Amino acid sequence: MTIILTDEQITLIEKAAGLGLNLDDISYLIGTSPRTLDRRLADNEKAREAYNAGRAKAKLKVSEKLFDLIEKGEPAAIFFYLKCQAGWREKDKAEENNNKAEIKIYLPEKE
Repeated sequence: MTIILTDEQITLIEKAAGLGLNLDDISYLIGTSPRTLDRRLADNEKAREAYNAGRAKAKLKVSEKLFDLIEKGEPAAIFFYLKCQAGWREKDKAEENNNKAEIKIYLPEKE
């Protein structure tokens, strides 16, 4: 038996995905199993588009807030962005020193 998603369920999928809910949570809300929801997203373009649109809208909201904080000079927001998007990493001095190979150079003594 194939479950057909209603327009109301598809609207709920978009809203829930837009609030960051995962597929397990969304499937519970619409009254189906996660496996069935996954199959419906694969074979129902309208449902898949609703899910993707919801996720994109959520990312847009969060990104806008993050950039607002960055523009205000909030260090935590700046560091978060640089770590996630620019590949920056924090290393403490001890860790940094442990990763360095020690090189010794011996020069000949003068006669």
